[in-house]
Amino acid sequence: KQWNQRRVRGNAWSSRNYYRFFRLYLDAPKMSGYLMDTFVQRERNNAMQCLVKAYKPAISVAKVTATLGYPDTETAMVYLDELNVVFTNPSKTAIDCKKTTIET
Repeated sequence: KQWNQRRVRGNAWSSRNYYRFFRLYLDAPKMSGYLMDTFVQRERNNAMQCLVKAYKPAISVAKVTATLGYPDTETAMVYLDELNVVFTNPSKTAIDCKKTTIET
C-alpha cells in the first residue's frame, strides 16, 4: 500500500508526470483508486491543458484516451465534449489544439 502511495505522490504527482500518474491510478491496488478519485478530475484537467499546449497543431483522441487513463474512447469523448474541445474533423478523431482552450 505505501509503496504505491509513494510512487503516486513522490514520483508521478509532484513531478507532473501525468502519464505515470494515470497508469498508477488504473493499476492501484485494492481500494487505492477510490482514494485517488477525489483529485483525478483536477489532474485530468491539468494534463489536458498541458497536452493542448504541447501537441499543436493536433492530437489524436486515442492518444488523449490513453494518456488520461480512460478505459475507452467513448468515456473520453464525454469528457472532451464537456470541455468543449474543437475537433479537426467531423468524425472527431483528432483535437485541434490551436483552436482549443482548456479552462481549469
